Amino acid sequence: MGAGFTPKINDPDPIDLSFFGVLIGSVGKQYNIYPKPRMADVIQPNEKGRRWRAALNKVKPRHFDFILCEKKTIKILAAIELDDKSHEQKKRKERDEFVEKACQSAQLPLIRIKVKRAYKHEEIRELIKEKINDYQELDKAAQTANEA
Repeated sequence: MGAGFTPKINDPDPIDLSFFGVLIGSVGKQYNIYPKPRMADVIQPNEKGRRWRAALNKVKPRHFDFILCEKKTIKILAAIELDDKSHEQKKRKERDEFVEKACQSAQLPLIRIKVKRAYKHEEIRELIKEKINDYQELDKAAQTANEA
């Protein structure tokens, strides 16, 4: 049969778990919320050949903190990254810049939220709604331009 498997121990980061509750309270009725998806399962390179493999290898080990999807279609609408103090480190800033550029290239809204003790549901809801609406408007404009 080959190698055996065992369930992975799910030991979520307390900050992520707390914010997951905030997301559910803020937008859980509007969107499906998925924690810790691999970037490679959310965005893909549009390169060819070796460049495709190299680009894929850059996203494979990374993940988003959360993604938001439409309830009925499961269409991915946005990625969410929580920024704690570690995001002030040089290596982390480089990673954040890569993720930002990758999401822009994929036309996927990336919502960065600073970690703090408490959040207001309305603020989180408005921030998410604004970011998703901005991208949907850009998408509609691009579709209109392509049809013309």
